[in-house]
Amino acid sequence: MNGGIDNLDILNFDAPKGYWERIRQRERELIADMKQLDPIFVSDSRLNYLTERIAEYKTRIDTANLEWDSDIKHKTPLMERLCKWYLADVDKWKRRLKKAVLEMVMRLRGEEWGNLSIEEIELARQADIRDFADSRNGMINCINPAHQDDKPSMSISRGFANCFACGWHGNVIDFVMTKYNIDFVKAVRMLNGK
Repeated sequence: MNGGIDNLDILNFDAPKGYWERIRQRERELIADMKQLDPIFVSDSRLNYLTERIAEYKTRIDTANLEWDSDIKHKTPLMERLCKWYLADVDKWKRRLKKAVLEMVMRLRGEEWGNLSIEEIELARQADIRDFADSRNGMINCINPAHQDDKPSMSISRGFANCFACGWHGNVIDFVMTKYNIDFVKAVRMLNGK
């Protein structure tokens, strides 16, 4: 490394007040402009993204299943197999796979999702997750009902929430659904102010 961009420490960047909010606002404006100028490109980009995610999730699930079968064949102790299965978190990948497949089918058919248009869902995804979380230095108590958290262990950044203790992870829509115990349609409407 001879200087240049490799030595930049972006995480320790001391930004002036309101800097990141202005960046997020510019990002939202850019996305809105792109949607107006070339909605087919934006739609195709989302389909490509979903295709990649579906392949990734399916690969993770299949790999975990193959490892389980291989461990049984090689008589790996039960506790070791269960630990591997737990760490693979197959249920999480199955939920994500199902969600991505449903969205892809909806987009390919040009349908709405629970009386929501694709545009409404995209608009909800652009909401700032920090508007729904009282964070201290980007950390909050976990919202996962299965994880009783008395010390902040959930990080809020870049439109996502991630709990370092229990592994819960989600975007702004997932966050609102979990925090307020509401379904997808209600969460999108809430984020869009309806």
